[in-house]
Amino acid sequence: MNEPNPPADQEQNIFERQIKLHIPASRIKSEVDSRLRELARSTKIKGFRPGKVPVSLIDQRHGSQVRQEVMQDLLQSSWVDAVESGDLKPAAVRAIDPDSGAPDEDVTYNVTFEAMPDIEFAGVNNLHLERLTVELNDEDVDEEIQRLSERAAKWAVVEGAAQEGDLVVLDFEAKVVGVDEGFSGNRGEGVQVIIGSGSYLPDFEQGLVGASAGEQRTVAVHFPAEYPAEEVRGQLADVAMSVHEVQRKVIAPADENFIRSLGIEDGQMDSLRKAVRLSMEQQSRQMVDGLLREQLVGKLLESNAFGLPPALVDQQCAFMRENALRRMGQNRDRLPELPLSVFESEARRLVAWALLCDEIARSLNIEVEQQQLNAAMQQWIQSLGEPEQGIEILQKNPQIQKEMEKDLLQQSVLNTLLEEIPQTDRTVTYTEICSMASAQND
Repeated sequence: MNEPNPPADQEQNIFERQIKLHIPASRIKSEVDSRLRELARSTKIKGFRPGKVPVSLIDQRHGSQVRQEVMQDLLQSSWVDAVESGDLKPAAVRAIDPDSGAPDEDVTYNVTFEAMPDIEFAGVNNLHLERLTVELNDEDVDEEIQRLSERAAKWAVVEGAAQEGDLVVLDFEAKVVGVDEGFSGNRGEGVQVIIGSGSYLPDFEQGLVGASAGEQRTVAVHFPAEYPAEEVRGQLADVAMSVHEVQRKVIAPADENFIRSLGIEDGQMDSLRKAVRLSMEQQSRQMVDGLLREQLVGKLLESNAFGLPPALVDQQCAFMRENALRRMGQNRDRLPELPLSVFESEARRLVAWALLCDEIARSLNIEVEQQQLNAAMQQWIQSLGEPEQGIEILQKNPQIQKEMEKDLLQQSVLNTLLEEIPQTDRTVTYTEICSMASAQND
């Protein structure tokens, strides 16, 4: 086995390596003969007693397929052997190219792969963290109760002109200016649009301001250059709208019925305020912890810079894009034209953190105990509400368990490091912590 060498064009991919492996002809012949004999013992052919079918006949009928299967298995197993016996540290295999040769000759093949980066954990001696403390006052509680009232609001049909925040039910048809043909998604019936929600293009939503039930109007809508549908990017379209009705939110009064609907049995405002404050305090602790951990991850990545194999980044981008498509559901056709590069920045961060976390865990001897993993799986199964179904899903999808183990390892690494790194407290308001947490999730 030759040592892996970088390809000539190192500037294109510094992580790419190639290695030449070979499979002896004797090993191929031995495996093929073994499988042919096994097949001869189990194959039933008219005119031959069970187990007495000549191997030569089996070779005539199935030899080609058997040889193909043997070569595939030996290619895979010899690569695995090379990885386990050498210091290859592959991140991903790019290509396996067997050399052609006579059936009775040794088979050589080239494996092109990307190697893992060399990472050396720099430690945490130079790190310092800022831990936030949330100041929660009565005004914050009042505002949260007001938000609860607004979320419980019901839509009611109103007469007159639509305004910001109203829900408009309409039919529409759009045509690019100067083009007679329509385009994909250019019309809709019974569409519900909340003005100012950002669900539709700004020109579309603002074009509904002042509209009344029964009215028909045409609005000019500009499609931005980054719009998903390539055929209308940067174009101007006339949108003919037919308004069916206008609805407006009616805020629920904070009376006993409203309070009881929130699970406060005595219907008293004081009880609601206590419950709301308790919930806000819990949310504040979660946001503080999440921001602290995200801050630590950022500092660790800054102090432990290293390159990333492109294949790992590509895989993460594809995974994130597929998740985005899945969340789109029936509307996923609006997303396919988004390039993988849209997800690249976050994908690089996730890949870098996963690799660095593994190295930190190795250097600090941090492992996930089986008891931790069992508890996580049990909690996941219970969250589904149907234990038997949960167990079946885990058995059919081992990747779910691997993701759980990865998450547990990352949390264990962060918990360990948080105990070692000095922290300075800073007080913020509830509004500020919510804004910071929202910005982190965007």
